[in-house]
Amino acid sequence: MSTFTLLGTGSCEGIPAPFCTCKLCSHARVAGAKERRRRFSLLVDEALQIDFGPDTADSWRTFNIDETKIRHICITHSHADHFQPLDLMWRNALTGAPALDLAGNAEVLKMYDATFQKEFGHKPEKAINKPVFHDVVPGKTLILGGYKILAVRASHMKFENDAVNYLVTTPQGRKLLILADTGWWCQESFDLVKGEMADAVVVELSCGTHPGEDIKKEHHLGARAAMEFINELKAQNSVKPDAICVTTHVSHVPQTTQKELEEYFKDTFITAGYDGLKVEF
Repeated sequence: MSTFTLLGTGSCEGIPAPFCTCKLCSHARVAGAKERRRRFSLLVDEALQIDFGPDTADSWRTFNIDETKIRHICITHSHADHFQPLDLMWRNALTGAPALDLAGNAEVLKMYDATFQKEFGHKPEKAINKPVFHDVVPGKTLILGGYKILAVRASHMKFENDAVNYLVTTPQGRKLLILADTGWWCQESFDLVKGEMADAVVVELSCGTHPGEDIKKEHHLGARAAMEFINELKAQNSVKPDAICVTTHVSHVPQTTQKELEEYFKDTFITAGYDGLKVEF
């Protein structure tokens, strides 16, 4: 078996959102625990992390993650809530830092190089322990340390044409489909994963559960749209009928608490995810 751990289940602003006095953010500040959400990231087993946002180090410390065991980091796209490279800089000064693969599109590489130059005053070519960069191209597969990682074109903002979702096959042969920051896929993406029979799915929920919002499919997904999306994937054997399905990428805008999400999904095939949830699949 393999595992995945939700390091962050929030969208771009997290919950509570900075400076926000809305009902949900005010509640989250007091309630803590599952009601607070860091920006999205996810750890597969102990070796592969998906996205590296501004809350990554806090997630590691809070959930007792040994980041020295992480060997591969794959970035879905270059938005700041999904990639903030500053904490990758410090490993360059430590000769004992482990080897690290960093996979992303061309904009991700530019962000890494620009941050390094700003902090250290020179380009990172001669840096100690610089990550090995791998170009992510929709439709192509990377093999990193026994993990087979298929990049699938996401349906995100128009200016983020290279945003991807990932189908990860672990060294144990288990398959995890990660649908963070996407609306309804184009047909090309559905065709790419046809017959893959994923064992687990992590699906975004930016638009929430309220009627009218729950059916949204453009750029992001509402709750009903997310269930329809997964059912479409099941119908074409991309996802197993009994696959584990967990939500992530929850925004404060729909004003839905974790308790309300759990109530909404209690009689469905979906589990309402929260920061720190570890799942065996």
